[in-house]
Amino acid sequence: MLDVRALPEGEDPWIRGRMMSRTPTSVEILTTEGRHVYIAREAVVRIDLVAHTRPAYIDDEELLRFERRDQKRRSSLHETAERKAEGKDDGHLWG
Repeated sequence: MLDVRALPEGEDPWIRGRMMSRTPTSVEILTTEGRHVYIAREAVVRIDLVAHTRPAYIDDEELLRFERRDQKRRSSLHETAERKAEGKDDGHLWG
């Protein structure tokens, strides 16, 4: 439930969905309509946990696939950055 003072008049103070992540200042929620909503933590009044829907980390195939893709993406970005760097022969300095 959100603080109604932080919402336009007539807006529903409840956001229903799946909490995807949180930072020190915000909460990311995937709503039941499929939208990603980022909410300032200072506007959150109450959170009701209906069910814990994520499997254990090691059994979470979706999360493991995401992490593998993300690792490949990061490796690719790192290689591209090294290729575009001016001093291509100083790769030994990344240590």
